Amino acid sequence: KRLSFMKFATAACVFLLVGFFLFNPFGDLIDLYETQLAQKESLQLPDGSEVILNQKSQLSYHKKEWEENRIVELEGEAFFKVNKGSRFKVETANGTVQVLGTSFNVQSREDYFEVSCHTGKVEVNANLTKNKVHLNPGDKIIEHNNSFNTFNFTPDGKAYWEKGVSDFKNCPLNIVIAQLEFLFEIKINSANINSEKNFTGSFIHKDLDTALKMVFEPMGIQYHVNGNVVELSE
Repeated sequence: KRLSFMKFATAACVFLLVGFFLFNPFGDLIDLYETQLAQKESLQLPDGSEVILNQKSQLSYHKKEWEENRIVELEGEAFFKVNKGSRFKVETANGTVQVLGTSFNVQSREDYFEVSCHTGKVEVNANLTKNKVHLNPGDKIIEHNNSFNTFNFTPDGKAYWEKGVSDFKNCPLNIVIAQLEFLFEIKINSANINSEKNFTGSFIHKDLDTALKMVFEPMGIQYHVNGNVVELSE
């Protein structure tokens, strides 16, 4: 009897699995790409548009609906080179980005949302602050900690992270700190400094100590590294 029950249970499991893959509406409709720490991936969408997915990121889209709806879902960061055609939309937890044909970068992680336009025009709808803006080449927005800021940069057709360098111009220091924390997987305690003042400069992604020096020494801020925690003081 036990053997018969096991055969029945096995057959039932097989039937359920087959049914799931036959009738699951998402089983063969979604293409999913995911990168791990220190991994990047280049991929091509069905219309020939290119995406470079940064580390610790995830991108998905419904391939059978692509001709009617060019929509991708992004968690993390990616650089897009979109071919002209119907409206192209990037949906994230922090907001949406819409274009027709252009190149741009999107980063969406927890409470951090950044969009930079390299060519063409980009429409951004930020969820947290409810801001809706149109970006031209050289325009960038950052939404972080309930604040919405616009910046200018010099576009060169590449995402900053592809070059291994982060550049900032008159950017609130707390945004720079958020980038340092993500890139190096550290916690920076800024309670003893004024993190609202602006920073202009850059830091490299390869070495933590060099990056900390490049950011904090020009601002007269001292730092002490203890494991994965960095304490700041003035």
